Amino acid sequence: MRSTTSSYIVELSLRVNDQQNRFLEKAFEFGRMLYNATLGTALGRLQRMRETKEWREARDMPKGRARTKAFTAVHNSFGLNEFGLVTIANDHRKASGRNDIGSHEAQNIGKTVWRALKRYMFQQGGKPRFKSFKRGLNSIEGTDNREIMYKPEQKAIVWRKHIMRYMKSDTDYMNEALASDRRVKYCRIVRRTLNGKKRWFVQLVVEGLPPVRKVYAPKCEVVGIDPGP
Repeated sequence: MRSTTSSYIVELSLRVNDQQNRFLEKAFEFGRMLYNATLGTALGRLQRMRETKEWREARDMPKGRARTKAFTAVHNSFGLNEFGLVTIANDHRKASGRNDIGSHEAQNIGKTVWRALKRYMFQQGGKPRFKSFKRGLNSIEGTDNREIMYKPEQKAIVWRKHIMRYMKSDTDYMNEALASDRRVKYCRIVRRTLNGKKRWFVQLVVEGLPPVRKVYAPKCEVVGIDPGP
């Protein structure tokens, strides 16, 4: 389980070879398919739920605790909650027979679908859209540092046995931000297109408060001091 302590993000560029690039592309495509399958199942359940007598009765009740309790009961009965969507995503992953991504990453895909579905259910946002092949996923993350793993001793990220080196600038801020006593909660792999070229990054979610960036004035600057009378 993720802790609720404060955290900050350190982003590092990944250096991947052709084999690792193919693996990442395949994993992100499977993640997209898993997202769409989970969303399709959730929308189907939502439609069936809205056809039930229990949901219509809850809808017609005056606003208050009783109405909220009734809605919660009918939502839970159809598995329309965070745990239910996580379960759906993992069930689809298991049924596919593929191991491009693990259960932790699938859980986060289910949570992402749940956040979009919840906004739609409570009229706080539009209907969630399926992700096209061209659009795809922008990121995949784990729930802890045991699936997508940060390995500072190897200067790499290890995911599904693929060792992907990262580039880290040797600055005081970066050295302090990723000091050995700082705990990395989990890692997020990010895909971006920069100047028409696809690039891969890792975002390390680190526990604690970020170090303060120190900006020193150049030696050529002269500071005048007026001590007063």
